Formats: sequence, structure tokens, C-alpha cells
Amino acid sequence: MNNYIAKIGVAAVILAMGTTASMAQNQWTKIGNGPTYEMADAQCNLMAMGAQQGQFAMGSASFVAGAAIGNAIGNAIRVAYVKKQCMTMQGWKWMPVEATKVAVVNGKKVAVRNPNGKKTAEICVRNPASCQ
Repeated sequence: MNNYIAKIGVAAVILAMGTTASMAQNQWTKIGNGPTYEMADAQCNLMAMGAQQGQFAMGSASFVAGAAIGNAIGNAIRVAYVKKQCMTMQGWKWMPVEATKVAVVNGKKVAVRNPNGKKTAEICVRNPASCQ
């Protein structure tokens, strides 16, 4: 039974490492009016803390451990979703680094593509009136 719990713990750590690694490829980009990044981030972190839910489980040790791990994963997903939606309401968008570099370097109406090459948006950097 302890071996089973250890395997679940290792899987959770690998999942967390994968999530952290994928985060390094994106960044928050200003898309509208709103506060500075630091202010929006602080406010959204406070809001996201309230998204977590508790859990109660009775049964064998492996069942309780599984319920706790499942609740932790669910809470992490819920907190990330609330933070992303809050940041969007504050005028910030989670975008691939490659897309933001292309939009800033060209200084014109450019096609923004995700890492798979699919066109996701067009951005006007210098003169929004010319993009009509």
C-alpha cells in the first residue's frame, strides 16, 4: 500500500514539473486598459486563493491519499483558471513568448501564430487606425 501511495506522489511531482516547464514558454501580455502587471497580478492572486475547496474522505489509507491528491490537483486547476480569467478582466492575456516577440519587432499589423503555426490573431502595434 505504501508503494502505491509513493507512485501516486511521484506522478503528482512529474505533473507539477511538466506544468512549470510549460509555463516558461508563455508570458502575460497587455491587451487593453487596466492596472500595471504587478497590481493586476497581486489582485488576481488574492482572488484565486478563494477558489480552493476543502475535502473530506473516510476509508482506507490509499483511498484517503487518493482523495487528497485528487483534491489538490482539482484545486490547482481551479486556481489557475480563476487567475487567468481575472488577469483577462484586468487587461492582460497569457500568450506564447514567440507571438509577443513577433508583434513587437515588426511594429505593423502582423499575424500572431501559436507554436503549432496556426494563426491566432492580428495585432496592430503602432497605428491602430491603419488596421481597420
